[in-house]
Amino acid sequence: MIYMRGQVSDYDGWRDMGNTGWGWADVLPYFKKLEDQYTGADNFHGTVSEWRVEKQCLSWSILDAYCGAAQQAGIAK
Repeated sequence: MIYMRGQVSDYDGWRDMGNTGWGWADVLPYFKKLEDQYTGADNFHGTVSEWRVEKQCLSWSILDAYCGAAQQAGIAK
C-alpha cells in the first residue's frame, strides 16, 4: 500500500477554484490526525492514529534507478 498526500499546489489550486476548505492549510490537520508517522510528530506529521506510516521497506532495482535519476536531476531524496 502506498500513502501519498499530493502536492500543496494541488490542494491550494482546488481551493482557488472555489472549493472552500480544500486548501493545504485546511487539509493538513486532517492528515496529521490520520497518521502515526514513524519519524514522530512534527509540523507536517502526526502520531495520534492507528494508521501507521512506515519508511518504504520494498527494494526494487528500478525504484533505486528512478530515485538516482531524480537526484541527478536535482530533486532531493
